[in-house]
Amino acid sequence: MKKNNFSILAVSFVLIVLGWIYYTMMPQSISDDGSLSEFSTKRALEHIQSISKKPHFVGSENHEVVANYLEKELQKLGLETKIQEGTTLSDWGNLVKSKNIIARIKGSNSTKALLLLSHYDSAPHSFSHGASDDASGIATILEGIRAFLHNKTKHKNDIIILFSDAEELGLNGAALFVTKSNWAKDIGLALNFEARMEPVAQALC
Repeated sequence: MKKNNFSILAVSFVLIVLGWIYYTMMPQSISDDGSLSEFSTKRALEHIQSISKKPHFVGSENHEVVANYLEKELQKLGLETKIQEGTTLSDWGNLVKSKNIIARIKGSNSTKALLLLSHYDSAPHSFSHGASDDASGIATILEGIRAFLHNKTKHKNDIIILFSDAEELGLNGAALFVTKSNWAKDIGLALNFEARMEPVAQALC
């Protein structure tokens, strides 16, 4: 009986600790002080809501809607966008035509550029709306860059923004950028806003 009680207490203790860890890791508040010079969680969430209204996997009707939205949002920030389209064969055996959305912020004396990378397609197999994977990464970049530009922050190195396509099908958009874009060779550091660091992003570093 004592052994059973000890087991129950041990399991309860572990569950409480795990619950506390989960709670402390989750966002506790939404920042919205109205200041354009600060990152606003509320503004970032508005991007997530716009992007994740419907599934937007490659080939779906809403895929193009999301691509157009992202291009316009970058242009609202005063950035000139480039569209990179091409076909790649991934290690997963998928031959996919991808549409990458790219922009560049010039630095004062760039040696190597910083790449901010996130993908905008959602998973086709689950018909996910893609809010966490990866509208959250896209929104973080958009709102972060907005605050950065608003503050007229001086920076030496160029910043390249890449919203890649067909990540869910085998990293095809990122592979297209690495193999076919002239800007790929300029990159010194890549920051991939995703649940995990993808191999193709590691190759850029």
